[in-house]
Amino acid sequence: MKQLIIVLELLSIVICLVACDERNISILNEVPTPVSVLDPDNEPNALSYVQLEAQLGPISRASRPYHIGVVLKFLGNQYWQFLAEGVQTRANELGVTVDIRAAETENDPEGQYAIMLEILDGGYDAFIIAPQTDTNLTSGVATARDRGLPVLVVDEVIKDAHYWVGVECH
Repeated sequence: MKQLIIVLELLSIVICLVACDERNISILNEVPTPVSVLDPDNEPNALSYVQLEAQLGPISRASRPYHIGVVLKFLGNQYWQFLAEGVQTRANELGVTVDIRAAETENDPEGQYAIMLEILDGGYDAFIIAPQTDTNLTSGVATARDRGLPVLVVDEVIKDAHYWVGVECH
């Protein structure tokens, strides 16, 4: 499980690098509760990319074939396409399989939720999600957490997620 978390964190680094440069990256272990008080600029659990790299050191290929389900907001947007390519590239380097899916439009939270429900039963070891809203995937995240499956949330904050990655852009 520890190696899976490291793989998730490495993939989150790719996500961060796409989003902005290393000085503005924040990776939080354990999303604070309540979510309304999240302040990435002042969060005590936040790690910069440089700190995370120093803490983890060099990462080798996965010791077993992890399968990670990825649900992005929308692949018709160049930003999310670039992010998906980065995640796929890094996953290939680590020997990890990722299944990247997304809603059909930028404003399809119900469609994105349907995808989340599908991947929950897909035999994945972990999930990376970028919800279209701060609530549309909440119950899916809770289900994954109840099953002991790590969830890394990108961009939006969801209270029950194991990890959150975002940027501190000022």
